[in-house]
Amino acid sequence: MELLLIKEDLWDIVQKPKPENANDAWNKLDGKARATMGLMIEDNQLQHIKREVTAKGMWDALRKYHEKSTLTSKVFLLKRLCSLKLSETGDMEEHINNLLNLVDKLTALGETLGDHLVVAFQKVMK
Repeated sequence: MELLLIKEDLWDIVQKPKPENANDAWNKLDGKARATMGLMIEDNQLQHIKREVTAKGMWDALRKYHEKSTLTSKVFLLKRLCSLKLSETGDMEEHINNLLNLVDKLTALGETLGDHLVVAFQKVMK
């Protein structure tokens, strides 16, 4: 969504608070940014922005919601990673693939684990 707002020259409207002396041009750009964001999000996220009256307010509300979700997801994945164990009869290749899959998911959420930690997890979980 950020890239589309940048492409449409709406990113400044989303990043800055409404000026005290907002003119028609600013209101038009703000409306365009709000419409763009509203059309880009899933229906189940509309509840998080329905009371917002500016594009910046919408952006901040969505960011707050997704940051909370991201933190919860990171904690969940880290717990799964820490509890991952190879059973006596388990398949080592499948176990390592599960481990690397969790690491990839954490990386996608912005939580990069160094190679030394990945190796340590592999050794601990055997």
